[in-house]
Amino acid sequence: MNYPYSTIFSGIILLLSASISTSISAQCVEGESEVVVQILTDNYPGETTWTLSDASGVLLTGGPYSANNTTYTASACIPNTGDPTCLQFVIDDSYGDGICCGYGNGAFTLLIDEVEVATGGNFGYQDIVMFDCAPGTTCNDAVVLTDADYGVVAQASDNFWYTFTPPANGMYLFSSCGAACNTTLFIYDYCNMNNFGDTNEGTIYYDDFEGGCGDEAAITALLVGGEQMWIRWASLDASCGAFDWDFSFVGPPEGCMDSTACNYNPTAEVDNGTCIYEGDPQCNGPDLTIVTDAITSSLYATTMNVNETDCYIEEGCLNGFGQREIIRFTTHIKNIGDLDYYIGQSGGSSSQFEWGDCHNHWHYDGYAKYDLFDIDGGFIPVGFKNGFCVMDLECSGGGSFTYGCSTMGI
Repeated sequence: MNYPYSTIFSGIILLLSASISTSISAQCVEGESEVVVQILTDNYPGETTWTLSDASGVLLTGGPYSANNTTYTASACIPNTGDPTCLQFVIDDSYGDGICCGYGNGAFTLLIDEVEVATGGNFGYQDIVMFDCAPGTTCNDAVVLTDADYGVVAQASDNFWYTFTPPANGMYLFSSCGAACNTTLFIYDYCNMNNFGDTNEGTIYYDDFEGGCGDEAAITALLVGGEQMWIRWASLDASCGAFDWDFSFVGPPEGCMDSTACNYNPTAEVDNGTCIYEGDPQCNGPDLTIVTDAITSSLYATTMNVNETDCYIEEGCLNGFGQREIIRFTTHIKNIGDLDYYIGQSGGSSSQFEWGDCHNHWHYDGYAKYDLFDIDGGFIPVGFKNGFCVMDLECSGGGSFTYGCSTMGI
């Protein structure tokens, strides 16, 4: 059931129950729908609080609670017009261990007119669930793309989510070239709106203006068949409104398939006859360089207010919460050699990768690590700059977008 953004919740009926397995619901009349939040507490109910809100503000709140292993129910009657509302449920745990499954088997359940729309409980400090939204509003409501959609995709707004499961390994084109407005492309391998913002954090592929057509984003990305992706096209400055973008299967990954060659491409499925071998003048390997101008031109000091639940704390980028003094800068590493810098597939038992619990994907251990010194050369203990994935973000020197978070390299 869907409800409008403009709904005014002037007649909310709020009922709470603190009895085990007891659920008390508001009695809704014709033309209304019932939204229910059920909380089964864990062994530490005093750590749990939550809110339910829509675009107009907070509708319901709950916690902290006093009884463990108890089901609390809050419900509200809201007008049912058939249009989307886009409700947001935010649950917090002050200790950071969620409500399941370390210290009890707590859970939250969200229902609309007795139909379950979401459930959970295994999180850290916070979980956010958005539901009953218009198609494409969030990754949870992403519009499904298939190979039948290859060609021009007409997007109706500045911000829209899609999901796509590639039918086969290969190179896939996502391009807004020709849209005549400023676009940004985000590709993720999981869906958690709590982790996503307007930067490349958490993405496996990302482009803002490095795709070769100015402010219009474009990527030809290597995707693995059968693995679901979530794609967000956005105009962050709202300059586009509706715009068209191109979507197509370019073909299987090509390259040298001879493992004894200098330029062996382990991702290739079609040998394109480009193999070169030891003794060839071109067989000199990758050559990495740090673009120092990117650091010096972007370096600045600022402050940031950080919550206990922020990814910066969980992943160690900052050592404390509250107002922090930080240095921001961009790191740009280019491969100016003749061969790819191939790291490999992330995950598994390799010690070179580290799982990021907050962003739900693998990081390259130590990538973009730096040391900070004062004017006298004294070492200053700091957090660290999290480089996330070693991936292709621009191809101004040639080549193509080949590497992302699942298979890293430059």
